[in-house]
Amino acid sequence: ICNDSIKVKHFLQKEKEYKMSDITKVKNGLGNDGEIKVYVGKKRIFTFSKLMTGYDLMCQKLNILNF
Repeated sequence: ICNDSIKVKHFLQKEKEYKMSDITKVKNGLGNDGEIKVYVGKKRIFTFSKLMTGYDLMCQKLNILNF
């Protein structure tokens, strides 16, 4: 997370940068790990959970409640 953008790097792929305003949907999954899926259009750009470092910061930046 850098200012108003998120940089995402998937395994063996180039790093992509998305603006926070590009995010169209944030969806929480079922389960105890608090998995959150983030979408741009219909494409899921990344998933994160409570078990990951920076979970609270990411929830804060996406303006979602901490589950």
